[in-house]
Amino acid sequence: LNHSIVLFDNIVDALKSTKICFDSIKIIKVSCGPGSFTGIRIGIATAIGLSIPYDIPIEYVDTLDSFCRYVSDNESYIISMIDAKNDRVYMSMYKSEKKIIDDITVNVHDLSYLLNKHFSNSNTVFNFVGPGAIDYKNVFKAELNIKHKILSKSYKYSSSNLCYTNGKESKNPIINYIVSSKAEREYNAKH
Repeated sequence: LNHSIVLFDNIVDALKSTKICFDSIKIIKVSCGPGSFTGIRIGIATAIGLSIPYDIPIEYVDTLDSFCRYVSDNESYIISMIDAKNDRVYMSMYKSEKKIIDDITVNVHDLSYLLNKHFSNSNTVFNFVGPGAIDYKNVFKAELNIKHKILSKSYKYSSSNLCYTNGKESKNPIINYIVSSKAEREYNAKH
């Protein structure tokens, strides 16, 4: 809730402790979403603000991709998720490090139903990663009749995962909200 207040101090402290100067930075990586509207905007605005004076390129990384970084099980499916509130998650699905379902938002109970419907008689294993997997682990434990694991360690290293996940370098901001902000939806409803 206070990223805009502490972010620059944290960046300065990190650079001081690592003895790195801005002019030696080759690229800035930033999450482009999905996730908190405010958090994404603050992160991208900060990246742009830091890149301009030093002419440092920016690489925009999908947050859901970054949670899969250290999952090495190529035989299982990986479902990466972030809590989108009200029993909904932003999610993507991967198999052998390839994204097979692009970023969507889905109700966790509907997700459980669909996975049970299509995989309950299967030996397929699903690895759930990201903060949404942890936030809804009790729902999945109660509702899922498929083989699955909640990998909580993938969430703990989200900033380092972001650094080592491939993104897209761009001079123009890439923003992946999936769903319009509440203010945007209200504005569009009036016009």
